[in-house]
Amino acid sequence: MSRYEYWLEFVKKVDREIENLEKWLDVSKISKSIRWQHYKGRSVPFMRWRLYQKKDLRKYFFKGLADMILYSLRYDSLRMRMKYELIQRGWITNGRELHDPPVNILAEYLDDDTYPFTMLSINDAWSLYIAYVGHCLAFELIRPKLNITPKWSINRYPDTLLRRLFDSRYFFKRYDNYTFYQDGSLVKTGLRGYLIESNVAGRAIPAPPEYTISFILDNGILAEYHISTIGYLLDWCRENLVHFLYGFTIKNVEDQWQYRGFPPISRIVEGTLYRGYPQWGIQHRTAGCHGTNGFLISILRAVNIPVVYHRPNGVGHALPYFVSVKRYLSHGDDPYNAFVHCTPQYSGKELLINQTKYNSWFSDAVPYDERTKNVGRRVYELALEWLPDYLLAKHCSDMTAGRNHEESDVAKTFERWYTVSDLEAMDLWTRLEEKINSFGGCEYIP
Repeated sequence: MSRYEYWLEFVKKVDREIENLEKWLDVSKISKSIRWQHYKGRSVPFMRWRLYQKKDLRKYFFKGLADMILYSLRYDSLRMRMKYELIQRGWITNGRELHDPPVNILAEYLDDDTYPFTMLSINDAWSLYIAYVGHCLAFELIRPKLNITPKWSINRYPDTLLRRLFDSRYFFKRYDNYTFYQDGSLVKTGLRGYLIESNVAGRAIPAPPEYTISFILDNGILAEYHISTIGYLLDWCRENLVHFLYGFTIKNVEDQWQYRGFPPISRIVEGTLYRGYPQWGIQHRTAGCHGTNGFLISILRAVNIPVVYHRPNGVGHALPYFVSVKRYLSHGDDPYNAFVHCTPQYSGKELLINQTKYNSWFSDAVPYDERTKNVGRRVYELALEWLPDYLLAKHCSDMTAGRNHEESDVAKTFERWYTVSDLEAMDLWTRLEEKINSFGGCEYIP
């Protein structure tokens, strides 16, 4: 059976079995978690939606299926034949395309030196939200047909996880009379739209779902299990992301992502120039730990893996929480820390910490100063085990400068958690020299 015939059989089966999307959803618990925050902040469940909203969901559900089928046939000579078949069946229709990035309706009111508050129009917010709901439902249905078959199903998720995928309040918050102040002065009142709240969704604007799923599949991120998929995405982050520079102000954000608002996911993925610094070239910039938390939320939503924006009590940094596997990053900036690059390289999932370790480092029972000190600690634990290239270079610099252990840059790297005696007891300097020698000397460190 050819790939075209394989997918045509699937298309016919879906048309037979899901003629009425509403009835299909009604037999599952998923529909209870599909909620749109409407006028005056009311959260309306799917079964009480208006007819046009249900029609929009049906449209984006079948579009999501069509996008993934056509992606799988992207190198197939019969791809256009399949596209025609899907158009004939109404799976692909002419309609309003998603704006990427959507317009930030606050942008014109923001002074250059202010925080880049980001609010979407009602139409843009609805289109982005319903496109993801349709896509996530489509992914659940098409999942067993993919080359790499994910082992998870949203039918087994509790309501708390389903809402993170299907409740619009985890995307943005509705305002019907948004009053905007700058420097204590009223700038604008009466704005209606959906504000992306960084303490819920992180500092990032989702790309259209067809873009996001293509990014995941193109880069080999999708795996059989949640933790492996998360690990592969962290691998991509390690090899590509860089921390943005200077303040998180509207002008600086615009200079780095060419957008007056939170960084769009598509521009993080594609990379952008930093205006005024063309010599740095195109880079995949992220808005620090808060931006990376938003990036992880948005990307993994496209394969039905919920991620929580999380900050320990009193700590000013984001520690993304992968709730389905009960794992955290010790800092959202961990994947692109200089000490994560090793030869050989460890898996990105090694960066994750379990609940027990999280509690010992960040729970309320841990003194505030200790909690703050432990931000990013996992990277340095791994550095002691894997001896990253940057640490080897620091040791070479110490040797060239004639610094002893107490004065060394190596010791300063770990001083937040380990004394020189602790490091000597681990044979750190001996192991550093052995690894450097295995490369043939300092000049051959990768």
